[in-house]
Amino acid sequence: GAVIVIRHGEDLDADGNLWRGNLAFAGAKTVLTCGPKAPFEYSPRFTFFGYRYAEISGWPADEELTMRRLMDFVCSFSIRPILALKIYKFYGENSMDILHTDPYILAAPHIGGTFAEADGMALELGFEEDSTERVRAAALFELEHNLNNGHCFIPQPSLVEATCRLIGVENESAERCIDALVEEGSIVREEINGITACYLPALYEAESYVARR
Repeated sequence: GAVIVIRHGEDLDADGNLWRGNLAFAGAKTVLTCGPKAPFEYSPRFTFFGYRYAEISGWPADEELTMRRLMDFVCSFSIRPILALKIYKFYGENSMDILHTDPYILAAPHIGGTFAEADGMALELGFEEDSTERVRAAALFELEHNLNNGHCFIPQPSLVEATCRLIGVENESAERCIDALVEEGSIVREEINGITACYLPALYEAESYVARR
């Protein structure tokens, strides 16, 4: 872990730096080696430093500290640490706020978490079982799962049914969220031979490209 050095002194020099010229042989210094767990709390056991000033060096950079806090937060939900690294790669110092706003970002393809991981965090954070974030994520998960099973699209009634079965919500909630996903472009909906097909956008583009050739 980080090695933090705290040096004590009674005065500052002309440049505002800690001056220790009057301490003679007094060390007046503490060296802390931080462990992997946060928070870290320190208090002297055998002595008390009563100097006016303390100089701290070796404090982790803001980025490192933010990353550690994010890692601790993600791991507290029994979620794989690698996902914390991926979230930070894309969202940086905003990662924690984004996770609190919509934990289902964990299950997005560019992060690579499972729906179960994201859902567990969301429910522990207090998201309702029929929250918009949860229903949307469930519908997208079903499309991804369907793709992995070799299917290009899901008929909308089947997508509604699968979403409701996965998270136990009413049809109306699933239909409303699928409509919103279509409107924002996260799902492509098209009529094919009397079937209302729902695609993931990338797969729809691939299918359209093949059809045009």
